[in-house]
Amino acid sequence: MLRKSIHFILFGAGFLIGYIFSKERSSKKNKYHSQDQESRDEILLEKEGKIQQLQSRINALLNKGEKSEESKTSKKVRADDLTVIEGIGPKTEELLNKNGIFNYSQLAKTPLQKLRAILSDAGSVYLRHNPDSWAEQARIAESRSSERKK
Repeated sequence: MLRKSIHFILFGAGFLIGYIFSKERSSKKNKYHSQDQESRDEILLEKEGKIQQLQSRINALLNKGEKSEESKTSKKVRADDLTVIEGIGPKTEELLNKNGIFNYSQLAKTPLQKLRAILSDAGSVYLRHNPDSWAEQARIAESRSSERKK
């Protein structure tokens, strides 16, 4: 009986010592972790500021580019309704316009590989479009529009 009591006391003492050491270790770990967290937060704030500066520069350049492209296209290029081409809807027309294709002539002259690349770069939604016949349809639409003008 005495032996069991001693074992029980030693087991309890070992458990208490282990518990105390684990608490001490976790409090030190939390202390170091909080210091690391503070330095990480400072770094993140610094990086966030740089990201915002870069984003504002990018936006300024994009706005400048859009304005210059709008002025170029409004002066030089007559825009046609590309949605009359089978397979081109309003969103696809907008995509083509963003890539410098505004009228039937430009669409007819654009290589098929470039059209596929434009659609592919725009995302998986545009991959369902088949631009194989767009050039021929654009030539027909161009000839019809020039006949109407005469």
